[in-house]
Amino acid sequence: MKHNFFLKQPKFQSGQSLIETIIAIFVLTMALTTALGLAVYSLSSSSLSQNQIIAVNLAREGIDVVRAMRDSNWLAGDASTDASFNLTNCADLGGRLCYPKALAGPTYTISAGIFRANFDIPSKTWSLDTNSSYDLYLQINGVYTHAPTGGTPVFARKLVVSFNTAAPYTATNPEVIIQSIVGWRDKNCTPMTSSDPSTTNCSVVGEEHMTNWKDYR
Repeated sequence: MKHNFFLKQPKFQSGQSLIETIIAIFVLTMALTTALGLAVYSLSSSSLSQNQIIAVNLAREGIDVVRAMRDSNWLAGDASTDASFNLTNCADLGGRLCYPKALAGPTYTISAGIFRANFDIPSKTWSLDTNSSYDLYLQINGVYTHAPTGGTPVFARKLVVSFNTAAPYTATNPEVIIQSIVGWRDKNCTPMTSSDPSTTNCSVVGEEHMTNWKDYR
């Protein structure tokens, strides 16, 4: 007797292929969504890092401006025929050598207060003023200044200068404390109030303590 056997194909085979396809699409979609999320996060982090780097350098520049003014007074004092500006023994500093008028000329006057550091491009000189519009604008030569250019400013900077006259310092020769505060605008930053960089969470603060010393003779 001859027996013939036939294998029947499962009726649900086409259903399994459809489920597998759906699962594959789901896995692929999740992978693409994750990759897109990482790319967006990477771009956001890159923008934050770039703004932080620029802000740190702008803060350092603000401190360097005040220090350069003090140093310029020293150099001008040496060249001056007025002995009151020259390097001498300062009795209020225990007889140590100093410039008695390092903060008051002959070139610059450094006083306590809140300032902007202004760079004049034609003359290439710095000055301090008390204007409360702290926004910085990127100029066509790559320099940031407070001169409006018509674009939307990203950064703002203000300088806070204070004097410490507690011993061993004196009213004549105080310790000069400089704070350079730089803030920036971004989608994750709290808005600045009246362009004041200290009112946003996206800011950096540079600080330096300057004293009146100079003995190179």
